[in-house]
Amino acid sequence: MAGVTGVLDDPPRFPQAPLPVDVLEGGKLTSNYPFRAPHYSLESFAVVGGAVAIPGGDASSEDALNGTAIEGYLARRVGRSRMAYNIVPPVVTGPPEFERTFRAHQNCVEFYPLFLVSMWTCGTFFSEVIAAAGGLVYMVARQMYFSGYITSPKKRLPGFILNLVVLGILSLLGSIGVLRGILYKYFLI
Repeated sequence: MAGVTGVLDDPPRFPQAPLPVDVLEGGKLTSNYPFRAPHYSLESFAVVGGAVAIPGGDASSEDALNGTAIEGYLARRVGRSRMAYNIVPPVVTGPPEFERTFRAHQNCVEFYPLFLVSMWTCGTFFSEVIAAAGGLVYMVARQMYFSGYITSPKKRLPGFILNLVVLGILSLLGSIGVLRGILYKYFLI
């Protein structure tokens, strides 16, 4: 029977909004929204791993790949610094120049998961374009931070502050997108 929902129905993949369907309720044919019935324990986005389809590609994934390449480049800089100062792993102490290079790289590694989560959340639930732009600014700021830190610890601050601003904006916009989705999905606002 076309248009009647049930427990065995396949949820649509990547819905933009709940699709109205015709269902039988008390012998009458009415329009209703799927995934509001109590027998669905997972929403469609939880099943398929994303709330919306991303038209035209996934720019934040490209930023993530570029960010990974930058992390690799920074790790190579630490390796070169190890060779220059003859510091064999696992030793992480040595001349101040090496320690600054090592610490700058470690800080970049520590912030990378925060960057990925905030960028992907913003891109999935708010705006892919803003997430991609934020990702690019973040990578430039990370390079500013790294280069500044190697020179002098005080010169790291402009890049670090820019990183915090970008992470804050991406996190805020991602949270707004998630809240907007919850309000629309459960309260039809």
